[in-house]
Amino acid sequence: MFKKFVLATVAASLMVGSANAASLNDADKSYIAVASGVALVISNCDAYTPVPGSLIKVKDRLGVSNEVPTAMLTALKMFADADYDRDDLNPAVTRNTKATLDALSKDLSKSKKKFCDTYGKVLVDGGLFTKSSKL
Repeated sequence: MFKKFVLATVAASLMVGSANAASLNDADKSYIAVASGVALVISNCDAYTPVPGSLIKVKDRLGVSNEVPTAMLTALKMFADADYDRDDLNPAVTRNTKATLDALSKDLSKSKKKFCDTYGKVLVDGGLFTKSSKL
């Protein structure tokens, strides 16, 4: 099941901004795609609960260095106009994160319910979320 999930995220990540992020490998792009989906589902979809530690496991399974999640988190802080450490930025990660978030946000703006149902299910199937029973 995890392999199928990773293949789906690789396909999604390759469709988004890969030309602008030439120094990132497919594993890095896949991690950014998954983590971006996680961030948007957490912030927009109440019916899903993240599984603690699951994103770290994805990073480890993909063989992504610690620099990518750190640079991505820093880029997210920058996009949100929060304080961030410029030394933690990586231009390729920033560009890929922005392109991925823009593409996912476009889906979200079309229909929040469809976005949450689609991406929430993908993340549940990938073991990153559970469907909340509170709703």
